[in-house]
Amino acid sequence: MQNRYTGDIGDFSKLGLLRVLHAARLSIGLNWYLTPDETHNNDGGHV
Repeated sequence: MQNRYTGDIGDFSKLGLLRVLHAARLSIGLNWYLTPDETHNNDGGHV
């Protein structure tokens, strides 16, 4: 995770996947970690 990606459109699909897994009564474990921002690309522009 990078600070500039917080709230990106991809977060909504990830949340949807977690909801489906939870509804199927599967155990969910998440490991979030913060990495330095990358300046060489233009990703994360869809917030």
